[in-house]
Amino acid sequence: MSSWLYSLNGKDLGPFSSKNIAEDVLSGKLELDSYVLNAKDNMWKKIQDVPEIMQIIHKPSSHPVFSESNAQALRQFVSMDVPFEDTEPIFYNYPAKKLLKMQILTLGMFEFYWFYKQWRYLSAHSHGRRPSVVIALFSYILFAYEILSQIEKHRELNSVMRPYWSARQLALLWYFLPAILLILPLRSMPVIYAVLSGILAVFLPSWLLYPVQRYINEVNEKLGRPESTPSFGFYFTLTVSFGLVAFYLFLLVKYILG
Repeated sequence: MSSWLYSLNGKDLGPFSSKNIAEDVLSGKLELDSYVLNAKDNMWKKIQDVPEIMQIIHKPSSHPVFSESNAQALRQFVSMDVPFEDTEPIFYNYPAKKLLKMQILTLGMFEFYWFYKQWRYLSAHSHGRRPSVVIALFSYILFAYEILSQIEKHRELNSVMRPYWSARQLALLWYFLPAILLILPLRSMPVIYAVLSGILAVFLPSWLLYPVQRYINEVNEKLGRPESTPSFGFYFTLTVSFGLVAFYLFLLVKYILG
């Protein structure tokens, strides 16, 4: 029987018998298009082009390569019992600390994209029950509560850990804190009023959304789900937000300088 060498992670390994090479292929350590070196003729060949090894690979084995649990998982996957969404993040899985940074850089406007992405997830996984976006046309606050409530009660999230925040409490704060601007006696000082409005627009949503995003992050991490990848909407939101921020600062500076 021939002896073979192969390279793995930059190291030459071997010599191995044809049976050893076949076992490495069946265990996933090597691929059929991996190259092996014949110790006799010193020629590199693809494993799939070596009949001696391929005969062993296709020969029924008395010792199963897969354990029974792994074999069952493979059968489920082949029969489509394993849903593809198991490899996708649950909700918009964006790091909570990055969310805070984006909120500051966009003066709080990134939250609109955040709510949109959460609504899109609910819409795609609603199985016929789509969260109503019509509410958003009449009240952004009610729309925000709808999204937060759906995240709080989500079965898959709750099966891993329970949220340490309340959608109702966050919604009440969402109502109450902006109302402070309506009663502040600063209407006669538009510059101070504008600055306070900007600060509140940044820190209020950040403070309320941070625990929700952190909860989503923790559950996805426990389940081994990846972070959400940036989309066109992500970059479009940043571009528009930065433009509006620049325009806001321009007007503010122009007003101060008279």
